[in-house]
Amino acid sequence: MGREMAGQAGAAMVRRELGRVGSFSSRFSSDERGVTAVIFGIIFSVLLLSMGLAIDYTLAVTEKLDEQAALDAATLAAAKQLGQADQDTKGKAVAEAFFKENLDKTSSATIKSIYFDAENSKVDAQAGMSMTTKILKLFGHKEIDIGVAASVAQGDGTVEVAMVLDNSGSMSGSYIADLKVAAQDLADIVLDGNGGSADKVRIGLVPFAASVNVGAANAAASWIDRSGHGIKRHCCFIGGTWCAVARGYWRYHSLFTDT
Repeated sequence: MGREMAGQAGAAMVRRELGRVGSFSSRFSSDERGVTAVIFGIIFSVLLLSMGLAIDYTLAVTEKLDEQAALDAATLAAAKQLGQADQDTKGKAVAEAFFKENLDKTSSATIKSIYFDAENSKVDAQAGMSMTTKILKLFGHKEIDIGVAASVAQGDGTVEVAMVLDNSGSMSGSYIADLKVAAQDLADIVLDGNGGSADKVRIGLVPFAASVNVGAANAAASWIDRSGHGIKRHCCFIGGTWCAVARGYWRYHSLFTDT
């Protein structure tokens, strides 16, 4: 009898404990307190990763475009040394100088290799760097490798280059002086790259200004329109003189002057 009572008491205790566990499980499964914080944590992590990808990828693409432009300019400048006895040393120095000058000062990119093939009249170069990430490093991705390549080959065909140069009043002073130097450097590079032959390379200059002084010697040239009355931007060409309408009166400026 005592054993039966003890067994019944034990069974009742087990049922009570199981009931408590079941009640706790039911309350736990239906309890929504704190779920917002969990969801926010998950979404925030995903958003942070997405933002990191966008920011670091944009920075990497911008850096690559800058490096590509700088390496193109450097390789083109170095091609001037093709066939010279010091092409490997001076050509490399020229390329590195142009690359550094055309690259953003904050960039750590360098020219990794440059090869001068005088036999095939070709220059190949490679440059790059490892860019430290801004946000992706929080997710373990600390660097992005960036690499660019450029190749310059001398051709046998003809080349026609037109340089549109701003010689308006806004270019006065050091601006016009720097423009002249840059234009001369470009002309030298293009001409020297084709042996200086005027038959293969022709360079034209187009002034970017409101009017052009063609000089008194060209007053009777066949390409001067002395009878036209074409109006453009409130100006007309009549009898060798430009006439400009401004504020209700005429202002006359001689086209054929030496000043």
